[in-house]
Amino acid sequence: MNETPHTAPRIALPAPPQRPAPFKFPVIAATVPVVASVAIWLITGSTFALIFAALGPLAATGSYIDSRMSARALRRTERTRFSDDAAATLKKIEAYHHRELAELAEKTPSAIMLVSDVHTDASRWTREPADVLPVHLGYGLVRSSIAIDRTGAHDAQPPEIEESYRTLTAQAETLERAPIAVNARLGVAIFGNQLMALSLARAVSIQLARTLAPTASWVRLSGAFAAEPWGEALPHRQLRGSGMQNQSVDESAGGTDLATVQWGVLGDSTPQVSITVVQEEGHVPSGHRIVIQARGDRVAVVRHPDRHQRRDFEPSFLGREQALEWVQAARGIAARDGLASGTDDLPDLVRFSEITAMSHADHHPRAERRRSLEARPAMGIRSAISLDLVVDGPHAIVGGTTGSGKSELLIAWVLAMAAETAPEDVTFLLVDFKGGSAFDALTQLPHTVGIITDLDENSAARAFSSLRAELRHRERALAQAKVRDISDLESMPRLVIVVDEFAAMMEDYPQLHTLFSDIAARGRSLGVHLILCTQRPSGVVRDSLLANADLRISLRVNNGADSSAVIGSDRAAELPAQQKGRAWVAHGSSSAELAQFALVEPRDIRDIAERWASSAKPRRPWCEPLSEHLSLSTVLAHPEAPAAATHHAPEGGGTIAFGMTDLPEEQRHGVATWSPSGDGHLLVLGAPSSGKSVTLSTLAHVTSRDIVVLGTDSASFWDALTQLYVRLDVIGYPGRAAAAVLVVVDDLDAAVSRFDDEYRPVVLERLARILREGPAAGIAVVASAQRITAALQPLSQLFPQTLRLRFSNRQDFVLSGGRTEDYNDTLPAGGALWQSARVQVAQSDRFLPVPPPASAAVVGRDEGLAIVSTRPAATAAACTEAGWTVQLVEGAPGSERQLLINPSGTRGLVALIGSVDEWQSRWGAIQALLPHATVLLDGCSLSDYRQLARTRELPPPLSPGSRQYWRLSGTGPTERVQLPRKSHASAPTDDNVARNA
Repeated sequence: MNETPHTAPRIALPAPPQRPAPFKFPVIAATVPVVASVAIWLITGSTFALIFAALGPLAATGSYIDSRMSARALRRTERTRFSDDAAATLKKIEAYHHRELAELAEKTPSAIMLVSDVHTDASRWTREPADVLPVHLGYGLVRSSIAIDRTGAHDAQPPEIEESYRTLTAQAETLERAPIAVNARLGVAIFGNQLMALSLARAVSIQLARTLAPTASWVRLSGAFAAEPWGEALPHRQLRGSGMQNQSVDESAGGTDLATVQWGVLGDSTPQVSITVVQEEGHVPSGHRIVIQARGDRVAVVRHPDRHQRRDFEPSFLGREQALEWVQAARGIAARDGLASGTDDLPDLVRFSEITAMSHADHHPRAERRRSLEARPAMGIRSAISLDLVVDGPHAIVGGTTGSGKSELLIAWVLAMAAETAPEDVTFLLVDFKGGSAFDALTQLPHTVGIITDLDENSAARAFSSLRAELRHRERALAQAKVRDISDLESMPRLVIVVDEFAAMMEDYPQLHTLFSDIAARGRSLGVHLILCTQRPSGVVRDSLLANADLRISLRVNNGADSSAVIGSDRAAELPAQQKGRAWVAHGSSSAELAQFALVEPRDIRDIAERWASSAKPRRPWCEPLSEHLSLSTVLAHPEAPAAATHHAPEGGGTIAFGMTDLPEEQRHGVATWSPSGDGHLLVLGAPSSGKSVTLSTLAHVTSRDIVVLGTDSASFWDALTQLYVRLDVIGYPGRAAAAVLVVVDDLDAAVSRFDDEYRPVVLERLARILREGPAAGIAVVASAQRITAALQPLSQLFPQTLRLRFSNRQDFVLSGGRTEDYNDTLPAGGALWQSARVQVAQSDRFLPVPPPASAAVVGRDEGLAIVSTRPAATAAACTEAGWTVQLVEGAPGSERQLLINPSGTRGLVALIGSVDEWQSRWGAIQALLPHATVLLDGCSLSDYRQLARTRELPPPLSPGSRQYWRLSGTGPTERVQLPRKSHASAPTDDNVARNA
């Protein structure tokens, strides 16, 4: 981060001092003349020859002395030259160092320099957060870019020369008090002394504010810096996250991050640059690769990816006032040059009453006003923003994350439309799928025709079904009026459907995609407009909807993709989190406009509602729900109710009206009818208190057929069933025609369960035959049951029609043949599903006819009785009370006839009573007595009955606790009988009582 950008120079070290040529004493030169002189002397004998011997040493000595003197002079000269060359080299190094320091200072100026040069700084705002971002930390030792050339230097030099070389090399390699810079993109964390760390971080932040362009970057401040005035005044767009942005230094000291400044690219909320001040080194957040220690005794880079960058340095601090001075000047420059974000030009809060006070109502003719839905629910930078669903729409998409103010925006928009358009020209259908209370206040408006919530699934499904009918209704109205657009039909107001949490609605009702796509395609001409609000429009709102929704509004969203899906850019991802109601508004192909939507207060809604208090109530797009209490007279008076049936109608009458049908897909109520002859038998199913008995009473009241009610006890049920069973065999004979019958069976499942395993198959077989063959014999059956039990499963297939009331659980409903999606456990009493439609059964003022009791013949008093009893004592008491003289079976077998003779000698009024075992021990006695006495069975089981009666036929069941008996007949079927009541004329005698005892 501290290298100069151009090619580094090479500086050669000065050549070392030249050494004198090596010189030795010329021994040979001095010796040769001596040897020559001696030789001459020996030859010539002249002593003068010896004089020449002295010349050689003298010449050699002189030459030696001269060489030494020349060497000394050369050394002095070379030392002087070396010193001069070293000084010149040092000057070159210093000159280049000065140039390097100037370039580094220009490249990474200190924050204090930026403050003084703010108006003349030509290099500001030239980078983006994704670039390399060098920032100035302070001053220290920095490696120079100078390259030292030692080509002229010898390897071995005297120590003083080597020291000179080392000094020059050291001075060339290092810049003293050079600007220390690091790449802020690596993330910078500072710990240590709080005041020093904040001042250093502030200096770095101002440098980044000077480097990063406001048009391409955002800033987020938290902790101590969020409370300092310079942070709020930055010309960059500011994102405000949750956390410590409003805490002071003292308040934030308890956390790990004392202050944080983050920078990012517009459209992407992910920080690209982070400067953080922490208390200790161990608190440094991840992603900060540069860590600086700032303490009184040492300020140093202690962690850096490049180990050469870890160094001590003299920091460059910046105070709050100095930072504010730079920011204020920079903000003015940015505003002058059109570079400021501009978000702070909008007010943080706009009240709805303030906008309405600024607006001036335009009194245009109604025909002209019907071609517009202009509303002013928000403030722009210069004035109120106008939204028009007719001109800019016809539909709108609103996006925004949780807490961004979606519901408040929708309320303000709806109220703004209501403020300028009468209920005769626009109505609102509000759909709230996030709890159901957001739009409650808007029910005061006469424009509001309904609210659909996720709290009432049935009402919601009903309303959505009605919307299809509403489209058809508007099509018919346009066709009848022979106009092509709703604007030309004054009798039909526009319908604005406002959906809060569109995604949740589609999740619960995926089938609505087709409906809303249809509305989107045809809504403009039909006057039906959509305002769809959701957290994430991408992937939820289909292309067919988006293609017709030219009006787009995006509050704050979580990422640039969601923002682009709504307004075509990522600006909405940069909106501050705490600024509810702040949004970007895009009208068709025009660029998005920043807006602050108004906050609606309760009095605002009251004022608008009172303005239209005299307006007529608009038509709702669906009919009212069915009443839970519906009288039969109301149903019969309905125009669609069939004419009253008579007993002379063919096959016993025609169609029966028994309730009202809800037809939301047709926006009307119909009459629920059942034709016994045309529709077939009817099975009414439902839980207790669901209205089964009321349904049967209503059907019995309305039908013209004769009513046959099958009783609840087994005996009467058996008798009535037997009569109907016999009717099937005789109805086809000439002269045997009979009136049509409606058989009513309440709680069929309970009635069948009362029969034991011997009777139940017979009962089911007879019922099945009646259901199969009954229609041809004029018999129609309507039965009720709580559920389809195993016993009723075969019978349920013979009921062509089923009326399903409320069930206790979904399983029983599905087993009855209902569809899972039709199950509704909130149906009121009488509420049912009939032929795939919701119906409410009418309440009759009459009850079902009381079924006749089980028939039982009375035994004649002149008949002798032979009684087989499982309770002889009780039977004897009953016979005695009825006037019979009781005789017990005794004596030898075959004497039974004698026992029937009264002890007084007269015949009659004798009851011969024995237990089952006693009679079975007298084999054939019962059959022998049949011609002479009435044989009764009291309390016997079917097994005993079959053994005694010698038949496999079932006897008629007896009513419990009714003192009924089976009477055997030698020629006919077994009958149910009872003893006559006690006669005052035939009181028992003392002998009778004694024998009975």
